[in-house]
Amino acid sequence: MTTPAIAERIFESPDGPVRLQIFPPQPDGQDWRCDYEIEGLSGEGQGHGMGVDGLQALYNALQGAHIKLLMSEHGRTGRLTWLEQTDLTLPLPAYLTADDVRASPPV
Repeated sequence: MTTPAIAERIFESPDGPVRLQIFPPQPDGQDWRCDYEIEGLSGEGQGHGMGVDGLQALYNALQGAHIKLLMSEHGRTGRLTWLEQTDLTLPLPAYLTADDVRASPPV
């Protein structure tokens, strides 16, 4: 990304730090898009959240990043932590728990 991140969090894993960066929401047609990047995990990469405004896009990006982190190998086994806790303190959709995501089949 060429735009500076608006937020960053560093998680711990047995393989070293895992960095999540959130970028500013941007207009995308009549909607908004908020990109994120995850570095330091296998399956790392980029994703985004969409919304009717910047705040909804940001919130959806945080949810998407959280799900991606929990579905990683270290996330599934509880070896991905923040401040030595397996609760990564990021939002999830109301109908999901972290245990639901960890138990879901790999994509």
